[in-house]
Amino acid sequence: MKALKPISILEKIKLMINKRFLLSIIALITLLLSNYSYSIDVMEKSDDALKQYLWSSSEFNKLPFSEIIERGDPLQASWYVWNKYKRNKDTKEASLYLDNIIEKWDLNREDKLTYKYSYNDLAEGWWSSMDMTLLPLVLISVGEKTANKEYLTIANKLISQAVKSPIEGGSLWPDEGDGCWFSEYSWQGMTKDQEYYVMNGHLFSLTSIKLLADALNNAEAKAAYECGLKGTKAMAASFLNDGNWPLYMLYPETINPPHYLIFEAIQFAGLYDITGDAFYAAQRENRSAALAKYYPIYNVKNTDGEFKFFSALGPPHPYLHDIFDNEIICTDLNKTSSLSRIIGEAKNNRFFYKAITSNAQGDEKCSVYSKYLGVTFKLYETQNFISADDNILNPLPHSIETLFDAKEKNGAIIIDPSIRSSPEGQVSYIDTEGRIKLSFESQELTDNSMIAIEIVSDTRLPIMVTYIYEEKQITRYFVPIEKDQTSLLVISHVGFENANLLSKVSSITITILTDKLTHNANMRVKNLYSLKNQYDLFKLLSENKSEMLMAAD
Repeated sequence: MKALKPISILEKIKLMINKRFLLSIIALITLLLSNYSYSIDVMEKSDDALKQYLWSSSEFNKLPFSEIIERGDPLQASWYVWNKYKRNKDTKEASLYLDNIIEKWDLNREDKLTYKYSYNDLAEGWWSSMDMTLLPLVLISVGEKTANKEYLTIANKLISQAVKSPIEGGSLWPDEGDGCWFSEYSWQGMTKDQEYYVMNGHLFSLTSIKLLADALNNAEAKAAYECGLKGTKAMAASFLNDGNWPLYMLYPETINPPHYLIFEAIQFAGLYDITGDAFYAAQRENRSAALAKYYPIYNVKNTDGEFKFFSALGPPHPYLHDIFDNEIICTDLNKTSSLSRIIGEAKNNRFFYKAITSNAQGDEKCSVYSKYLGVTFKLYETQNFISADDNILNPLPHSIETLFDAKEKNGAIIIDPSIRSSPEGQVSYIDTEGRIKLSFESQELTDNSMIAIEIVSDTRLPIMVTYIYEEKQITRYFVPIEKDQTSLLVISHVGFENANLLSKVSSITITILTDKLTHNANMRVKNLYSLKNQYDLFKLLSENKSEMLMAAD
């Protein structure tokens, strides 16, 4: 074997220098990669984990990006880019969108996103945890693919700001013993006692911060998630509303519209998929149970036979139908008939009449799905169906009393805001309201029962509604009575605070709020109906095609 040539001292020195140079280069590359690389690509998570982002408002898909930017809406802008990039993985297009956002909000200098328009009582310049945690998800994903260090720098800056208190310009209320809470609406000068505590906004940000914590191994994000989880667990029971329909937010207490309850179920399901924490599964089941309870499938029998019925209208807002499409799939457990399927469009079909023919010779199992923008979510599965019939609906006999600014004359009711009912020299609330009390034979209050009142008015009138039985009463604000049409006022006790106080109702008071009324209004109560369930409501609307369900669309 040929002997190896000895290495000279000079060559050894050169090798040592080269080795040190190589190690330095490796260290530098590692350092640079650590600033924009991460171990988990959030965009590669399962659709179940990311469904809250996929289940986005149609506005994010219909509005041109330029209009969103011009308006100055950081959530719509961030969500728009997220959805586009998730679906087409086009880094060049996503980078153009992200650069527009960075320029619009000057994110190379600023540390948070603000809204460039006022919203309700919030002046321009308010901010939200939702976009402060969503935009970093897109920045780190696109930044990884394009080796754009600027994107990660901005993402980390937004995360650091988002997990500060709203008092410091952030979006996370710190732990005071009951965990942390992400604020959907924050503004300059805000204090904690002004927090709305909106569940879906908190969950949205909690999901985002968890994904960021896992992807970046970011200590601030990890701590924020753990504290946010603690806060969610501490506050969860407050949203369940004594076992009735869950609340949308706590201050002021506001019940969920159906589509937001579905969105919460999606969010809890996603968090369970990401974390495996059984707490999230239980909260998702609470929402599913409410949907199954108040939006059940009916088994209807009439002279034509037997069929299944499902309605997108129901408690607690009978006037506000679920905005998402539905799909119902039923299977015959004894396999004596084929699978049945129906898809209904929420905008065009509030009811699924004769949707599923019940031709099975044994037990059936049905699953109800919500569908939106090509994404599907299972609401619940059931083998229990509520019986309904085609019996004729008759008006419920009732008497009418009027009080304060309301006066009855020859069957008509005149609302006169000039009436003063307080003692002379005094002013009170009774000077700014007219009351119409409808009394009738007591009616049982069940999960699906409703009262429907046909009203015609020549003026749009804001109202409150009160259910009364044996000196107990529950009250809630309601949608206004519209003018120049016969409106069908449909009421469910489920939407009331302290709904469990009453098991029956024997009178209903409609309170007309007259403080802003500038002239007399004329109205008439035409008929009153006691509805056992949503199928009764369907029959009433079908028989009275000229009637308008109040605020249904």
